[in-house]
Amino acid sequence: MKQILITTWLAAILTVSFPLASLSQVKAKLILSESKVSVRGTSSMHDWEVAVEDYEVEFSFRNAGNGRMSINNIKAVFSGASVTSDNKIMTGKAKDALMVIEHPEIVFDSEGAENIIINDGKISGNLKGELSLRGVSKPIDISFSGNVSSDRIVISGSEEVNMADYGIKPPTALLGTLKTGEKVTVELRLSFLNQGDNLGSN
Repeated sequence: MKQILITTWLAAILTVSFPLASLSQVKAKLILSESKVSVRGTSSMHDWEVAVEDYEVEFSFRNAGNGRMSINNIKAVFSGASVTSDNKIMTGKAKDALMVIEHPEIVFDSEGAENIIINDGKISGNLKGELSLRGVSKPIDISFSGNVSSDRIVISGSEEVNMADYGIKPPTALLGTLKTGEKVTVELRLSFLNQGDNLGSN
């Protein structure tokens, strides 16, 4: 009986002393209808843009206190076959360059970051992870900023990617008269349902 009382007492102390344990982490839920992922590039004739329509992004988060937010276990999976644009030729060229049949998914993995700053409803930080594209994986850093409210976490960011790093030859069209540049800019605006504990208040 005495041992049971001691065990219960210790458990109560640990619960009070460590309220931000892993159990307090919350899974973020992506709101696809409020999110946008696009890729912009240049060519010898005009700038171009394609959008990715089908993707999933998952991560866990918690309020770490003192104006800090912790983000963990990030995984983003994008369907290469869902790439689209207003120009059918460009859409086809983008899918060919990504080799969507052989490599249907573009994947970003990151362990996360412990020091995401929250200040008056604004958040900012940097994520180190690995981008896997067309069967090639490379480390990548993504800086982001956004807003946190009582029901939403909205994150925006952009990152320049050199297609040559992933073995992608810049697409050409119109018998070679249209040539695209090696570097493209990936732009993200991701909206998530905030199911956490008052992340918007600081």
